Amino acid sequence: MASAKIKIIARLRPRLNAELDDGSVKVIHSSDDTGSSSGSVISVTNPRDPSQVFKFPFSSCYDETSTQEEIFQNDVQPMIDVVYSGVTVTIFAYGVTSSGKTHTMQGSKSEPGVIPRTIQAMFDKKEMISGYNVSLFVSYMEIYKDEVYDLLVTRENAPKLPVRENDAGMVFVANLTSEPISTVEEFDIIYNRATKHRSVGSTNLNHASSRSHAVLTIEAKLYDPVENKILTGKINLVDLAGSENNKLTGNDHSRMAESAAINKSLSVLGQVVHALNSSAVSLHS
Repeated sequence: MASAKIKIIARLRPRLNAELDDGSVKVIHSSDDTGSSSGSVISVTNPRDPSQVFKFPFSSCYDETSTQEEIFQNDVQPMIDVVYSGVTVTIFAYGVTSSGKTHTMQGSKSEPGVIPRTIQAMFDKKEMISGYNVSLFVSYMEIYKDEVYDLLVTRENAPKLPVRENDAGMVFVANLTSEPISTVEEFDIIYNRATKHRSVGSTNLNHASSRSHAVLTIEAKLYDPVENKILTGKINLVDLAGSENNKLTGNDHSRMAESAAINKSLSVLGQVVHALNSSAVSLHS
């Protein structure tokens, strides 16, 4: 794994018809003297001063021609082994509204995203493990206006769930449903049903804008019958709601309340990511 606690990956989506294609934003892959890749940057030309070019470095960068398969194989597939070693891995899709987060995470039948590919990879890896009895479980929740709801139950029956801290200092959501899954097809049924419970709404920028942060968790429990021990790893797949400019989205009063909660939570998340990567806070093992 990389020495950094957090890897940040940038992906440019194809431009929409109404967007200007002036070549001012592009991906640049740099190489060292040996010809091997030494990093990627997003290059942005200042529209007011074309001689000024801003370069933003990332762990990985993908341009608008990148494929779902390419992103998964390079940056997600290596995490599957980490999960099965008993570690919790979290993958966020972060960006402004209508930037393609849900496409990257969920995708479509013809272009499956991170979530369906991860599920398939988790089951593939399970079949390769010997000496352990392996069980997989799924939980799915959304954070809507700072309140947590279980997406595996219907909204009419879904109470707000409390967020608590255990004796070890780990934060968890109490009473969150966790269902066992034995096949990819079984997961698909559960996931497709639960996704319909997620809060969405129409704005000027996105007719099906996510109004909540959705957190899908796949938990792997490996039981060692010889040592009588259980090893647990998790992968959290998070489709964040997009940050919004209310002047552009045309939000009404109710949408503005959602937008305020979204923008505030994303701002705090940015601070947390910066603190974690700069070792400004202690980390729970």
